[in-house]
Amino acid sequence: MKNSSPDALWERVLELLTPEVGASNIELWLKPVAVAGFDGRLMTLKVPNKFFSEWIRDHYQRRVEEHLKIGRAHV
Repeated sequence: MKNSSPDALWERVLELLTPEVGASNIELWLKPVAVAGFDGRLMTLKVPNKFFSEWIRDHYQRRVEEHLKIGRAHV
């Protein structure tokens, strides 16, 4: 990662996802998520509750992971 914070990387992921899932879905499902940790390879996210965790895993996890790879290359 090019001297960027984990929070900046997460914001970049949200920017990349917005055209795919829409701004309203970003606001509802992904803006409430916060970075809990990042070791340079694995990002841990903090979600409001178990329902959020399951919904994000089922609907967005694959795309989030793909965009994390892209975002790390461009942040």
